This record gives sequence, C-alpha cells and structure tokens, in this order.
Amino acid sequence: ARQNTEISSPAFADTDHVRFQLDGKLSTIPAYSVTGNTLVGNCRSVWAQRITGAQVGDYYLFGTHSRLYAEKNSTLYNITPLTATTQNLGTDPIDIVNTSSEVSVNFTDIGVDNVVGDRIKLLLLTTVGNITASLLNAEHIITEIVGPNEVKIDVGTAATSTASGGATIQYQIAAGNATQVTASGMGAGDFGGGDYGGGGTSTTGQQLYPRIWSFDKFGNDVVMCAGDRAAGDGQKIFLWDGDITSAPTVLANAPTDCNWVMVVNNSIVALCGTTVKIGAIGAGTTWSGLLYREKTLERIDIAHSGFRHGDKNAIIHYGNGVILLKFVGGADIWDLSDLFEDDGVIAPMATARLNQDLIWRGRTGFYLYDGGIVRRIPNTQNEDWIIKNINESTVWHSFAYVDTENQEVYLHFPTGTEAEPSDYVIMGNGDFTLGKMDRTAAQRPQALNSTFYLVDTATVYRHLTRGVFDANWYAETSYFFANGERRFRIDQIMPDVNQSGTITV
Repeated sequence: ARQNTEISSPAFADTDHVRFQLDGKLSTIPAYSVTGNTLVGNCRSVWAQRITGAQVGDYYLFGTHSRLYAEKNSTLYNITPLTATTQNLGTDPIDIVNTSSEVSVNFTDIGVDNVVGDRIKLLLLTTVGNITASLLNAEHIITEIVGPNEVKIDVGTAATSTASGGATIQYQIAAGNATQVTASGMGAGDFGGGDYGGGGTSTTGQQLYPRIWSFDKFGNDVVMCAGDRAAGDGQKIFLWDGDITSAPTVLANAPTDCNWVMVVNNSIVALCGTTVKIGAIGAGTTWSGLLYREKTLERIDIAHSGFRHGDKNAIIHYGNGVILLKFVGGADIWDLSDLFEDDGVIAPMATARLNQDLIWRGRTGFYLYDGGIVRRIPNTQNEDWIIKNINESTVWHSFAYVDTENQEVYLHFPTGTEAEPSDYVIMGNGDFTLGKMDRTAAQRPQALNSTFYLVDTATVYRHLTRGVFDANWYAETSYFFANGERRFRIDQIMPDVNQSGTITV
C-alpha cells in the first residue's frame, strides 16, 4: 500500500520519492520493483505493442545502443537487426563438437568483436551429417566464444561429420553511440549551438548523439529506426512481425538516412535531418511516385522528434520550435506549418501524452498542445533550479512518461556532472515535485496487462505498480504550522546548555 503523510507545508525545499496529492499533502510515488531481465548496452527506448495473427502476444521492445531486445511471455530475446552485407566464412566453416547440437562456426577475422548473445545468420551452407541446410542457414544466437575466429551456436540436433566448402555470414548491426558527446568546437552544444543554434558551423568539434530507437505500430507490425544520426545501418528503417526467431528486416525502398520514424494516418513518416519523408498510405514500401511526399525544412537546424496527435496529425520537434504535420486528405495531401517558434524540445524522448494532450520539456519549461495552440505550463516552485542544474552536455538523455492513474507527467534528466538522468520532476495537480532516481528509459505507449517498464541503463524495473514499496523518501521544508493557523519559518535552532539527553530548543 502507498504511504500517506499528514505533512503539509507552504514551501518544500526538496523532496524525494513523494508526490503532492490534490489536497496538497504528500504521499509516496507509485511502487516499483526490479525484474529479472538484464540488457546489454545503454537502453533509451522501450516500446509496448500487442500483435495479433500468427505471432499473437504482448511484446516489449528494448532498444539499447548495441542491441535490440523483445520480451514475450517474460522471456527476453535478442532480435538485433542484421547487416545487409555478408562476409565470407573460412574454409571448412562448420566444426562438429562431440556430435552434440552445439557446433563451432569458423570465420575469417574481419574485426567484428562477437560476444555471447550476439545474433548471426549463416548462408549458403549445405547439409552436414544430421544437420540439414535449413537448420544451418538460419539466424542463430552465439552461445560461446571459442577464439577470435570461432564461435559456437546451438542448432538443435546432433551431427556426425564436418562441413567443407565455403559459406557466408551476416552479423548484427554495429553498435551506435552509448552517450551524448558534446562537441569541442566553438558554439557547439544543445543550448549554445548544435540543436539550438547550428553547431555545424564549428570547425574544431562535432556533436555526437546517442543511439535512441524510435518505434510505432504499422498495421500489425512494428516499424522502427535506430536513429544514429550518422550514415549506416543505424539510419535504416526496419519492420518486424513479432517472430522472435528472426530479426527485423530493412523496409524495402524506404529512406536510409532516417533519424526518427512514426506512423501518421497509416503512413510511415521518416524524419531525415531537416527533411520530412512520407510514404504512401498503407504501403510501407512505396516511397516514390505520386503517393510519396517529401519536404525539406530549410531554416530548421535538425528535426529530431516526432509526436503523433490523434490519427491524422503530428508535431515535429526541433531545437528551437515545433512544426505541425497534418493529413489534409484527397490524394495524399499533407500540410506542414509552424506551430511554435519560441522553444523546442531538449531531447527526443522528453515528450509524453497525457490523455489527448501532448506535453514536452523545452529549454525553459514544460509545454502543452491540445490541438489548438502551444501553451507553456507555469512552474514557480523549481523551474529556476531545473534550468540552473540540468546537465546541458548530456541533456539528450532526458525522457518523460505519464502516470495515468494519478494523471501526472514525470521528466527524468541529468544534473550537475551526471551523464545519465539522475533527477526527476513530477508535473501534476498544479505542483512540481523534485526527486532523485537513476533511470535511462521509459515504456511507451502505456501499460499492456498492467505492465509498465523503466530501465536504468541495463536493469529493467516494473514501475507504477501497487503493493509494498521498499524505498526511502523525504520532504524538506523550512516552514511549519502552529495551532493550524500561524505559519513559522525556522531561522535557527539554538540548543540549551544541556548537551546530552533531551535538549530543549
């Protein structure tokens, strides 16, 4: 059960793991607990989707900088996409080990640092002993690293002979950046340049962004992009149908320079630097001709976050403002217009949906869009503190989510010299409450079967739950009420001459 307290104060200096109720008093935040799942890499995206059909089930996707995971029925699977290019295996590539189902794969050293749990795909192998070509020529998970040019996989059946001849292999896509790295050049950085002023003019440094996966539902599938902001597999668009034995595949004909993907009016929308590219309605592979739309937003530094509002509209965030994308109708007619030019968003995941309202964190405050105009949400309690203490060099790691039961929005952000989000602020009931918690990602959209995940780099937590909550909390104030009427502020505590036992103040 949640703890409640009668503590009430007109001015709290600091709080942790508590929230203001409608009556102004405090209760602890909703309970959370650690799960048994541990990820490889820094996780910054969690996606939940119910898939029907042949792969029916509730799926949770965790995007880290080095892997992509899917959880189904509480079991975690590595589904990291594979490279489009293949590499040659060495001579006699398959080695049978004690006629077991575990076989060794020998390959030419190409500088790929494989680790246990990585996904590979073998091609062009022939049947060997009792192991058929169909079992070998498939996607596998590495079970053991034998040496720099040899790994083991489990093919599910025993064999009695050794393979000969050549074959090819595909590796999972290379890892992206784990964290944001601030440019060293003059004018670089999120608040002095870069996303908020054109850091590209710097000649002595470059802003590097972490890999942040974006996901959306397209038909019965999941469409996704790693969002690397650098040329390569991390900018391709992938599609996945829920088959845990196969990695997501590259969406044919789609843009290969994508930083963010979303679905609006059943069209896949790709944000590619300063260009918005919109595929045909209901046809993921149609990215040309009369049904395809593309627009370059010439005066915008970089489009880096998409946020759907309803079925036919979306807003596109960039460093200094917000653009409204609307499906007008007819023969795939779309409209792009400026919605707000006074502030943008501090990070791609610093956005949340509360009922029909879109809420996000800009440089100077929270903003809300309800389908009309963008409004700033005033915060007199701690706005100055947030602006002063947020770590601008890693602000791209910030993220937001919604507690639907209490109708509150949480923003997690790094402060001081912290690289990862270390603090949070709760926006709800007209109050803004601060707290400390190490987390790097939150699930979107909201819970499937009452499950809501937050992740601390690699450790998965189940949040917004009911039940026992074993965590410390505090609330600091310099004010208190006497006799329920008079308010006092504590300036000094002066003990009497007695320095032991009960002390009178």
